Amino acid sequence: MGPAALPAEATADLARLFTEAMTDTQVRPILDQRGMEALPETGPDFVARIRRDRARWARVVAQSNIRAD
Repeated sequence: MGPAALPAEATADLARLFTEAMTDTQVRPILDQRGMEALPETGPDFVARIRRDRARWARVVAQSNIRAD
């Protein structure tokens, strides 16, 4: 994620570096040890995941009557 006005070249560079990190054979075991899953998604795939996750957790919150105090 970054500012809305991030230049396309910077966005592409960050996406490439992120994907490289998430698929790096030395990084993945570290993430696994911490209970994290590497999801090398960028662009439209990442946006779609965020939208799905927000909808999913909004349902969980509503059904569970969870409130922020």
